[in-house]
Amino acid sequence: MSIHTPYPSEKLVRVAIPLESNAWHGSSVETIWANHIDGSLYRVENSPYFAFGLSYRDVIEAEKIDEGQILQFAGVRQHSGASTYRLLINLPFDDNHLVKLWDQLQILGCAYEESLVLELPMWAVDVPPETDVRRVYSVLQQGEGSRVWEFEEGHCGHIL
Repeated sequence: MSIHTPYPSEKLVRVAIPLESNAWHGSSVETIWANHIDGSLYRVENSPYFAFGLSYRDVIEAEKIDEGQILQFAGVRQHSGASTYRLLINLPFDDNHLVKLWDQLQILGCAYEESLVLELPMWAVDVPPETDVRRVYSVLQQGEGSRVWEFEEGHCGHIL
């Protein structure tokens, strides 16, 4: 399985993104990893789990809000062309079916990061700009139709 998770380093910083207060997951903020480019510009280095409107490798603006180490998200400056989908894996699941579906996404170039949300596995899926997002969406619908997962679109950066 293809997983991309940034490893904390001296170059990566945390950026806090405020979330809608009535979201299903109950989180009011999400922090993402970003790499400083210049001034207030940063490149997103992981796929967001809850934030909408941005994806892996987008260029964002962030500001220092105090003397702390976490920056505050101020907006997207340039989209990378990637898209982000979130999969909430249904329990119990057929591991073989899950792997078979994921293999299709991996062949298309997708990668994911995993977290637990409300005791359920959740994957933030990165769809690279060069990937046919329509084919990815078809596989996502197959997984949802067979009750392996539920999915939502966090951001579609592909030109349709």
